[in-house]
Amino acid sequence: MPKMQNRRRGGKITLGYPVDKIGINTKLYSLIGTNAIEHKYDKLFNDKFKDLDADCKMMPLNIREDDIGFFLHGLKDSKIQGAFFEKEYWSTIYNLLQEGDEEVKFCAICDTIDIVNNQYKIHLTQGRAILQYIQSILDIKEKTICIIGTTPSSKSFLFHLINELPTKIILVDDIVENCINTISIIPNNIDKDVLRMQNNNIDITSDIVINFTENKIDTNNNTINIEDNWHTILDYIATIKSNQWSK
Repeated sequence: MPKMQNRRRGGKITLGYPVDKIGINTKLYSLIGTNAIEHKYDKLFNDKFKDLDADCKMMPLNIREDDIGFFLHGLKDSKIQGAFFEKEYWSTIYNLLQEGDEEVKFCAICDTIDIVNNQYKIHLTQGRAILQYIQSILDIKEKTICIIGTTPSSKSFLFHLINELPTKIILVDDIVENCINTISIIPNNIDKDVLRMQNNNIDITSDIVINFTENKIDTNNNTINIEDNWHTILDYIATIKSNQWSK
């Protein structure tokens, strides 16, 4: 495995995590990004493991872009049993492995890897987490929902949204062809439409607007800007994965 960058101070540290917190039976997981240690998102996962009284640890690892392929090659033979990747590596991991479940292939990204018998199981966790977050603040059943931006994250969310029986789904993008290519996943029992956004302006008639673009959008509807709420969504991701990994 490539040399790990480690910038934490004090104490004996290996692979970005204090060794005195790791026992012989501790299940190890990793949060991987170019600046994963500095972001400290591992605390979200470790707090969940603690709440579950699970002997599991999430270790943050800083992996350079030039090293990610080499790192991934050796990861399945390490002590690490799973990993969550930060945004910069979602497309890279999928392109390197070229496998995954139906959702992964539909979105062409991967954010989560489970390692079972030295083999990778490729998943997406963010779509389910985004859905759970939105359901915690809004009722989406039998509502008209507008999704702005046909990004891989919005596709992952759409993959789960269609099971919650909204009345109608409207897809909006600067390039309407992106919407047309994505809308095929919506079943016939849900009304659907596509709209083009021009200069960040659009007349939206819907109950809920969910914006997946980097541009903040305010409407007269219930509007959720995903970028603004990403840290909260990460907490939902940590809950989902900690419950799975602690078993």
